Amino acid sequence: MSAEQLGPSSTASVIRQVVPKAQFFEDVPAFVKESGKDVDELLGEVQSTLQRYRHVEQQLQEKKMRLMSKKPEIQKCLDAINLLVDKREEDEDVEVDFPLADQVYARARVHKDAGYVGLWLGAGVMVEYGLEEAKGLLEEQLVSCEQQLTEVDEDWGYVADQTTTTQVTLARLYNHSVELARR
Repeated sequence: MSAEQLGPSSTASVIRQVVPKAQFFEDVPAFVKESGKDVDELLGEVQSTLQRYRHVEQQLQEKKMRLMSKKPEIQKCLDAINLLVDKREEDEDVEVDFPLADQVYARARVHKDAGYVGLWLGAGVMVEYGLEEAKGLLEEQLVSCEQQLTEVDEDWGYVADQTTTTQVTLARLYNHSVELARR
């Protein structure tokens, strides 16, 4: 069985501390004048900010994909442990097929008195747990995984809003630079 430790979750407040709130300017000419910078320089700064937002979005997407792949794995392990617990209560042995390698399985009989399972924690580390302890650990990891997925979705929403605001600001600055070039 495999269960990877899920690290501490990143809360939305951490993302909001790391990712600055995008600025929207009602009056672009006044903003350009107040900044004391050239429009092209401001365009470069806004484009740079947009790239940072997109990078954070990509990181959040990758984290979501990792979490989504871990969740069914944790659930599968939890289901297997629940089966062992149920069969132990019914005083029956369990016959299972377990993977040795890709597409290679072995059949084994798990004695009804077997009270321990080995869980992969990651980094090549396997730890033996009692059935109840393993069940508790996996249930905690499943809840943590679901919480982290929710947080990643919230964080992604925040970053997507900042990206949209920055894209609008970029377009408005560009339009202002075209207007200045026409004069």
